[in-house]
Amino acid sequence: MQLEIEMKAKIKNKKRLLKKFTLLGIRNKSKKHYVDIYFSPKNGKRFISFKSPRLRVRKDMTSGTASFEYHLPSGIYGGKEREVTISDGDMMDVILKHLEFIEEVRVDKVRSYYEYRHFNIFIDEVKGLGSFIEVEIMNANNRQTAIKQIKQLMDDLGVRRDIIQDWYWRMMLKKKKLL
Repeated sequence: MQLEIEMKAKIKNKKRLLKKFTLLGIRNKSKKHYVDIYFSPKNGKRFISFKSPRLRVRKDMTSGTASFEYHLPSGIYGGKEREVTISDGDMMDVILKHLEFIEEVRVDKVRSYYEYRHFNIFIDEVKGLGSFIEVEIMNANNRQTAIKQIKQLMDDLGVRRDIIQDWYWRMMLKKKKLL
């Protein structure tokens, strides 16, 4: 399992943020369109709390591929995840539903990937929620050091005060009044 530490913030001024990217030498790498589908067991505890596991099918609408992810949270800023590539995201949906999992919510987003030092930086345009920046460190050796480094970069980008301690799927559930 990979240890992932991440933080996200609402983007108030995308033009200003991209200007800071240029000044810091943060380079655009690629852009993808994803539809993420989150599942919970039909009977039993729903996977909707900060402490519960998460099951997700991610459909990459850009390449036509998909992945299946199991995520164990470790606090608000991170967790451990296992992910496998699958050839057919629609069939995975069918399998999960036959195994009596229910679809909790879908998150439709266009994600722009950026490179900077040891950080993964994303700008997400999330349908129904708006624009966000997400900064992550994968396989962090020390959780607290990674959090500190991410917060420093968020300061440098001028978005730290806009940090959101929630996930897109939970924000969507709240918006639909399902949480």
